[in-house]
Amino acid sequence: MGATRENDIAILGATGHIAKALIYGFRERSDYELHLFSRSSERVERFLEGIQYKTPKSMGYEDFYRGKYD
Repeated sequence: MGATRENDIAILGATGHIAKALIYGFRERSDYELHLFSRSSERVERFLEGIQYKTPKSMGYEDFYRGKYD
């Protein structure tokens, strides 16, 4: 079999309560790559730092159409 492919997941509104719960839940999963979108990348970065999660990419909404997500 071939190599396992990462699943690219986009989360819009990454500073919201539901989004934060999803991000926290995905924290232990290495088979997903999160792409976090919000109006305030700084707030997302502070949240990620607080839960010691360094992997996700935090971006503004203008960057959404540049990527490909599952």
